Amino acid sequence: RRFSEAEEAKGRALDMIDAVRRQVELHADRMELALGPDEIREASARGRIAILMGLEGGHAIANDFATLDLFYGLGVRYMTLTWSNTNDWADSSTDERRHGGLTQFGREVVQEMNRLGMMVDVSHASDDTFWDVVATTEAPIIASHSSARALVDVPRNMSDEMLRAVAASGGVVMVNFGGAFI
Repeated sequence: RRFSEAEEAKGRALDMIDAVRRQVELHADRMELALGPDEIREASARGRIAILMGLEGGHAIANDFATLDLFYGLGVRYMTLTWSNTNDWADSSTDERRHGGLTQFGREVVQEMNRLGMMVDVSHASDDTFWDVVATTEAPIIASHSSARALVDVPRNMSDEMLRAVAASGGVVMVNFGGAFI
């Protein structure tokens, strides 16, 4: 059987989640899987490293809410909607524009992430996708690895208006220290 790109991404994500969980088990004296802010604080109080899991690229959910729920159940607490590639429901900042942002299914993905308590990560998202997320989400959004377009004008970076919108949502932007972005 030949697997689709989404099925391959799902399999790779499951393999990586398994690898993280194995490392946490092997090094239980030094690290803990944290599923929320309280567990981060508790791990820190015990002198351990809090391990957080995210999923880079919504294509890994293979267009299936059950898979999104599975990832959440395995400990994934944030997901970038796209990566360097546009998927079936969201446009990437560095790939062809196919949807003009989020499709209806993409909006439903954001709503399901809100329902689960999974953070919506807009790093890699196109400007249109970003603004569709802002209009759709009921929770703070994050940009786990983005930079300022005012400093380096590349589509992957965020405009000042976008940075302000993340802050207004109660979210956070973490800087990407890759040389091409700063």
